[in-house]
Amino acid sequence: MSGISRSVVFGDSDDVELRNPGDGAALRFVVDGTAAEPLDAGAALHLRLRPDAVHIVRFDADRHLRRNRVKLSLLDLPLRPDQLLDLVPPQLRERADRLRG
Repeated sequence: MSGISRSVVFGDSDDVELRNPGDGAALRFVVDGTAAEPLDAGAALHLRLRPDAVHIVRFDADRHLRRNRVKLSLLDLPLRPDQLLDLVPPQLRERADRLRG
């Protein structure tokens, strides 16, 4: 997990173009968690909103704040052990506890 990556949110009328600058190597993009086909040198990938693909996401405000604090703390390494545990999904923490027994 990268502590410095940030999400970018665009409006419903925005068009985005990602262009391979053309140094000879193909690039790979992941858009909304889906890998796109390799983009050859000099080629462009055009992105726009699909009108029927919008979903509303609601975050638990406290949980979202805790996770963002931990992510931001990655910029101030070293981390405290309790902060590292916050990055592990609860079901994995429970499984690890059971295995340690």
